[in-house]
Amino acid sequence: MKQSDSQADTMLGSTLLIQNIVSLRETVVRILSLIHSKNADSLDEALALVRNFFSVDRVSLVGFDRQANELYYVNQSNADRVDPLPFMYDKRRPVDDHAWIMELLQQGKAVMVNDLADIPPAEVSERQFMEYLKTLAYLIVPVEANRQMEGFLVMENLLTPRIWTSLDAENLRILAPMFAIGIDREKARRAAVHSSHQLLKGESLFRYVFDNLAWAVELYDENGCLFDMNPADLELFGYTREQAIGLSLYDNPNITHEQMEQLRRGEDLGFAMMYNFKLAKEKGYFSSVHEDAFKLIRGFSHPVKDAYNKLLFYFTILFDDTENYLRDEELKRNLAKLKAAIDTGDSFIWEFDEQEETSDELLDYTASTTSKEGDEAYAPRTLNELFDSIHPDDRDAIRKNVYTPLMNGDRDHCSATYRRLLDGHTCWYMSNVRVSVRDKKGKPVKVLCYSTDITREKEQEMELLRAQEADRLKTAFMGNISHEVRTPLNSIVGFSNFLVDLNSTPETETFRKIINKNNSLLLQLVDDILDFSKIELGTLDYCITSVSVHEIAKEVVSLYEPLLPAAVSFVFDNSLPAYQVYADRKRVRQVLAQFVSNASKHTRQGTITLSYALTANNQCLMKLEDTGVGLTEANRQKVFDSFYKENAFNQGIGLGLPIAKAMVEAMGGEIGVDSVPGKGSVFWFTLPLSEESCKHPL
Repeated sequence: MKQSDSQADTMLGSTLLIQNIVSLRETVVRILSLIHSKNADSLDEALALVRNFFSVDRVSLVGFDRQANELYYVNQSNADRVDPLPFMYDKRRPVDDHAWIMELLQQGKAVMVNDLADIPPAEVSERQFMEYLKTLAYLIVPVEANRQMEGFLVMENLLTPRIWTSLDAENLRILAPMFAIGIDREKARRAAVHSSHQLLKGESLFRYVFDNLAWAVELYDENGCLFDMNPADLELFGYTREQAIGLSLYDNPNITHEQMEQLRRGEDLGFAMMYNFKLAKEKGYFSSVHEDAFKLIRGFSHPVKDAYNKLLFYFTILFDDTENYLRDEELKRNLAKLKAAIDTGDSFIWEFDEQEETSDELLDYTASTTSKEGDEAYAPRTLNELFDSIHPDDRDAIRKNVYTPLMNGDRDHCSATYRRLLDGHTCWYMSNVRVSVRDKKGKPVKVLCYSTDITREKEQEMELLRAQEADRLKTAFMGNISHEVRTPLNSIVGFSNFLVDLNSTPETETFRKIINKNNSLLLQLVDDILDFSKIELGTLDYCITSVSVHEIAKEVVSLYEPLLPAAVSFVFDNSLPAYQVYADRKRVRQVLAQFVSNASKHTRQGTITLSYALTANNQCLMKLEDTGVGLTEANRQKVFDSFYKENAFNQGIGLGLPIAKAMVEAMGGEIGVDSVPGKGSVFWFTLPLSEESCKHPL
């Protein structure tokens, strides 16, 4: 959510910034063209351009007579709905009546008044004057020439309130220096001096503005030949003045045929081109220090004409927008990634406006995304619509834990999982919510929400829980039934032995052996089921201590040797060292018993050998080797699987070896089998040595 919120905010800010730059630079071109043309109405039109750019009710140009310490109106532009103030042109006002704003302006600062209450209480004259003009809000910036304040530009709102921004002030600062020429001409008009000296001074001011403008400016004659450019243009294109003078606009390989025809017709041309410096060199147009580079250059070309509509020259302004272009391309790529992530995750982003009490969906589902089959998910249009759709059991919690803390400013962001009722279906959502806009007092105004439909995941989760519960009940049932079977079985065996003892004959003795043998098998089966159920439930207990593998091996040999077939010998080297391992004595004996039981089923003659030895990593390796039928590779890989039986006619249900595997792994060891079909098998497992055996191996 943090990467999605930041990308969305950056994208919106970049778009607005680009729009402002393009519009501002078009306005600069037009103002420079108007002021340079020296037409009688040029200053009126230039001020009108400023008024339209900022959408204000009135723009005034005020001059500063430094010798008389007075202010005078040069010109103004009023919106259609605002009456002009003709009497102002013949009146001068003392600077002392506006001491507050003049002090700020002479320090190079802008004066921003959003409400007349912002004027300091001591400035009574300033407040009364603005009340007389019926001004609600105004913004003033100084007009400077040769580092001296010649006057100022004033923007006023008379009909509607206005909150000025730092961007408003910065834009007006960019436009203000161009009006120094207008003030200078007004001075000349008022003094009735139209000498060549004054005209030359006006031209000097134009040259000052021309040379110091941050954007590239080019002047082409009526035939399209470049005859002047400013330093910013030389830097932009990476050539010298000598290279540039005389270049033909119509020979530029980066300009399209349609653009050339538009210029020939004397029409304004706005353009954006990916300037190819290498192509300019290859076509013999000019060589640049940016030879292998590409730049996105935006510009505006305006044909300047005389009173008889005859073309005098082309005024062209250009700027390098490569950085914004690359940033915009990166934003597009990130937006595409974000959109792909949202489409994949059944998600949407929406923004809630606290003041408007409405929400706007910013990025939504793909057309195929649905919460339920045939029920397309959606973002709520209002806050009430959201809360009405939240499940009643979740509604109060969302309001208490999410909405209220955010709106009170207690938290910047939070997340929640909740249910919504959409067209009769219950849908699960997970939302990450973050405050995106605050007012001056820090109160949240807009909230950004990234919501994901997790209905499918919730259904799968609940299905898994149901399956786990069923599995737990099944295992518990197996454990309980094993106990229930064992009790009557012991009674049957006990009374069978009692009957045989009452009437003992060779035949009844045979019957008793059969009963006891099958009883042992059945009891082993019950024990296996009971152990298996405990392993499944995770309740099988272990008592891990330091035990002697030699003693355990001797116990297993003495217990199971009498039970082996007559043709099978149980081999154990009684002289093996008495290593100590960390293990549960009972479980180790049980694992070996499973190995012996399994070996006796598949070995009709030969030997079953029990042995153990140390490994290089301080483990005790215990092995049971038989000379039985052995295992194929396919069977060897499945021998430890639950309920697996190589031969369906063998006794048992295939739980002994899986139980042995679980026990060995629970004691920190490993288990396995090596086998050669027809020659026998070696079942083995490892156990960790005790610290004493590691220090002093026998």
